[in-house]
Amino acid sequence: MKKSFRCCIVLFLLISGGVSFCDNWTLAATKFTFTRKTPVSSAQESAATILPSLILERIADSPARMTTDEELLDRKLNEYLTERQSLFLQLSKEVQTRDSLVLTEDNPRKLKKLIAAENEKIEEIQQQIQENISNCEKAKAQVEKRKAGAENTEEDESKGRFSFFPFNPFSDSEEEEDLVDYPSAETLVFYNNDSTSLLSFSDEITADAYTGRKFEKEVVSKKINGLICGSITVYGDYASVTASLYIYPGAKNAGTVTEVGSLNDCMSIASNIARYMIPKILNSRPVEVNVNISSEEEVIPVVTVDGVVFSNYSRLIFDSGIHTLEFSAKNYMTKSITYNFEGDRKFTVEVPMEKENKGQVLLYLRYPVLSTVYADGKLSGKIADDMLSVPVTVNGNAVIGQVVSDSDSSYYFYYIPENLSESMSDIMVKGKSTDVAAQIEKRRIWMYRSYSLLVLSLPFTLYSQGRYQNMVNGYNAGTYTNVDEINKWNTYQTISTGVTIGCACLFAFELVRYLRTANKALPVYAVPAKERDILKAEDWYKASLNSMIEEKLSVKNNPEEDTSVKSSSDTDINN
Repeated sequence: MKKSFRCCIVLFLLISGGVSFCDNWTLAATKFTFTRKTPVSSAQESAATILPSLILERIADSPARMTTDEELLDRKLNEYLTERQSLFLQLSKEVQTRDSLVLTEDNPRKLKKLIAAENEKIEEIQQQIQENISNCEKAKAQVEKRKAGAENTEEDESKGRFSFFPFNPFSDSEEEEDLVDYPSAETLVFYNNDSTSLLSFSDEITADAYTGRKFEKEVVSKKINGLICGSITVYGDYASVTASLYIYPGAKNAGTVTEVGSLNDCMSIASNIARYMIPKILNSRPVEVNVNISSEEEVIPVVTVDGVVFSNYSRLIFDSGIHTLEFSAKNYMTKSITYNFEGDRKFTVEVPMEKENKGQVLLYLRYPVLSTVYADGKLSGKIADDMLSVPVTVNGNAVIGQVVSDSDSSYYFYYIPENLSESMSDIMVKGKSTDVAAQIEKRRIWMYRSYSLLVLSLPFTLYSQGRYQNMVNGYNAGTYTNVDEINKWNTYQTISTGVTIGCACLFAFELVRYLRTANKALPVYAVPAKERDILKAEDWYKASLNSMIEEKLSVKNNPEEDTSVKSSSDTDINN
């Protein structure tokens, strides 16, 4: 009676709680490592701890996730593996017990009976091991069959739904038991319920790598299902951060992303990495995108999604999230779109394909040097002795390009607006190839120096003016009569005020120079090329070329100066 009552209670709990039941899926992160074996500052060292914590905080906004067939299969296979290891230990124990009977039992009849009993136990364990191995293969086959039929039928999905009946009286009695659970919802939780709590491992475990068996057993023992790990490569003030997501059990890499940015802005780096990780963690369902191509003529474009080419461009299926779609075709302008495909199962994208208007403009440089000219990332030509202009391809749209000097790799950018993107027109760019970064740094240093002088001069000026004003007030009130002292402080405050005004003027001058130099980083706007400007450019190029030749000839005609320089350098080396 009691037994049947307990069974009814268990059945009631299963019925009432089966719909809302949801397991926990634990996500953790480790401290990031540095790839370069060079000393790092304390700020960079702290970034290795801050970055994974910030990534987990961004993921905390999405607490629910869906399991996958592969993930559930890995969990089941891990259970089978643990069971086989336990059975093998039992098998070894029973075999050792059977072998020891020969030494401990003297009665032959009793020895035979005991050995027979041990052989039965050994055979039973061996059968369990064989059944375990067979179940592994069945589980793999079931998942493969389930994945193969998922796109063609919805019958398999109904199996995964909850039923109020513990069995179906109308089902086939010979139907195979599902060894692997069907995908269901899980609650995303953090290790120790704290996003700032990072996992740490011993050197022995870490040396086994994230996919090693020792590392996997250590992670599974802590009941960790997902682990975020990463590495940092630092060059100057910027760093390349590579983060990976591993799913356990199975130790499979679910995704890797690399983000480049300044370690002073860890928030932005963590947000971009989390944006990539969230779809991998949540296993969001795929979306269907229907593409409608509109063009003057029938065109079959090449469609890529995040750089991956799709053969059937009219119906695209990929995971929900932010994706970049690009459409390109011969003799047509390339179209691209970046959109967050979430919140719905189906989307429609309208793509108007426009024909290319492959016109060309003739680009002149006001200050031509031996250089290479690019337009929209493509090579347009070279500026040389016999070619002081370069044809640039335009499609009636704005063009941004770059001029790179062949001598010192200095460069500058130029911009051709739409109103000048007309075929067979002559345009000119009035820019010079310089090391803009070095110039900006130089002007920045001088601006800070002038500002420091201004700040240092202010205390003396304020003190002398205050002292002089107090003396004047005392003299007017009749309490102070030393005129010489008043005149002395009047001279002091006049000189200090002049110095402060001079420092303020210097700071304003250096600030203007800094801003003008910083503006050199912006593209130089192209203007219509006039005939006199083209002639001036030719004269400038000839003058600069002649001065270069004269400089080389002067060095060649004065070998003693060159020899003295070499001898002095050799002396320095010897010293």
